[in-house]
Amino acid sequence: MPKTINTNLPSVSTGDVLTATAYNNAITSLNSTTVPPMCRARRSAALSLATGTIFAINFDAEDFDTDGMFSPTANFITIQTAGVYDLSATVSLNANATGQRYVALVLNPTFSGSGDTATITAGTRLAAQANSASVDTESVVSCSTLYNLAANDKIAALYYQSSTSTLSLNGTVQTTLSATLVGKTA
Repeated sequence: MPKTINTNLPSVSTGDVLTATAYNNAITSLNSTTVPPMCRARRSAALSLATGTIFAINFDAEDFDTDGMFSPTANFITIQTAGVYDLSATVSLNANATGQRYVALVLNPTFSGSGDTATITAGTRLAAQANSASVDTESVVSCSTLYNLAANDKIAALYYQSSTSTLSLNGTVQTTLSATLVGKTA
């Protein structure tokens, strides 16, 4: 259920009476910002990603969700409370010396397929990061951004790798997608 953050609290002067409505609005806003809308989804099960495919990472666990944004085994989170969010995605694959790794945060993605084989066919890329593969250590790619989101906006983590072979997620660094409300713009 979306949290309520009232931005229309009345100004008061000395001698004004605090009405029940003004008090309730203030308490609702205080409670909603004490535990703001935030979510962290994670992939805990094994997952292999084919080369040359734009995957939508399928998350299967949540570490916390204070606003009902995530459903287990979903490729996205759904924003319930409008506002400015700090968004981040991290993907970690086993070591492999070939190709590039790429992760992006995608707003309102369109999917082909579902679950572990879902691919992203459209959407607005809000942030992205690429790096070269490593023969000695796992390949970890992360990106983040601040973005003003509306209720019901969806956020997904897009991933691409070009190693010429299928690669597996690495459990040393968690593969995650998170969103935390920072505030409102007005």
